[in-house]
Amino acid sequence: MHEQVTFSNYSIGEAVYEDVVNLCRPVGQRIALIVGDHGFPALKDKLMPVLDEAGFITGDPIHYGGMASHEAVDRLAGLEAVRQADMIFGIGGGHVLDTAKCLADRLAKPVFTFPTIASNCAAATAVSIMYHPDGRVAGPAFLKEAPRHVFIDEEVLLQAPRIYIYAGIGDTYAKYYEVTINCRQEALNFPLSLGEHISGACASAMQAHAVGAMQAVDEGRLNDDFRQTALTILITTAMVSILVTLDHSPDYNSGLAHAIYYALTGVKDFDHEAHPHGEVVGFGVTVLLLVDRWREAYQDVMALNKALGYPVVPEDLGLTMADIRAIYPAILQASDIRHNPYPITEDMLDAAFAALYDEKREEK
Repeated sequence: MHEQVTFSNYSIGEAVYEDVVNLCRPVGQRIALIVGDHGFPALKDKLMPVLDEAGFITGDPIHYGGMASHEAVDRLAGLEAVRQADMIFGIGGGHVLDTAKCLADRLAKPVFTFPTIASNCAAATAVSIMYHPDGRVAGPAFLKEAPRHVFIDEEVLLQAPRIYIYAGIGDTYAKYYEVTINCRQEALNFPLSLGEHISGACASAMQAHAVGAMQAVDEGRLNDDFRQTALTILITTAMVSILVTLDHSPDYNSGLAHAIYYALTGVKDFDHEAHPHGEVVGFGVTVLLLVDRWREAYQDVMALNKALGYPVVPEDLGLTMADIRAIYPAILQASDIRHNPYPITEDMLDAAFAALYDEKREEK
């Protein structure tokens, strides 16, 4: 059995753009800049003068296409500026980075990432979550390797809209609970064992630092909580994902919390901008832990969720229980829960949501 694992290196701090020159110069001179609508303007005044002075050839930034989709990758792969590039820079949020990574994998070019929000681990994973052009999830595209290096500018992350790191927190601690439940009572190989072990840091770091990180955002001032939270979202979670998806399946990497989110992508009127991926997943973790009867973990997560202002019941997401029950079939058919150590039923979901309503009533 062949086993190969690659992780992304990273830089963070004041000299991050100097590292771009030192680490990318050996690769070549020509760079294809794959950018989005908001991320690139946030750092271009810092990055571009450094690249110009070092003699890199970039050309005009290339818009990623509005959605991480195979159709977008097809279009970008046909551009001469991309085909002639020695390397690809992905600059932006998850959709931009996943597009750039998939594109680089398609063309066998090295990719370097510049996350401009801390909402997920896309900057450092060896997988791209792809969508259909209409917004429905198409599924994961597993890549040959993780990005060569992640360049993290904390000031850029701090200045991004607060909803991004707010959402990233839920997506991060979910990694621990979903991976741990999926690994339960199994004889694990080395990567799975290491991934499960590292996943504990995804939860413990969020419990220790997430509230302080949000305070940093609200005050507009960097602190250690912010750095610890951002690095855990971007780097630690990615390491876990890489280790537990070597078989190119979601069996260990995902679970009920993500199944709930993906089912909601098919709900036409659900407001995904107001309630982004990570917030919904964080809400889904409480459902997962109630279904699992992991009571101590549920109490820890619920306490953090309340401190962050996360939703407690469907109405906090602009939904009703009727809306939730309508997506039960999609949840229970999701590949994300096929490796759950026991079957999940509609009755289990009903009981979990009833407990969440009880929790909400106790607040009043």
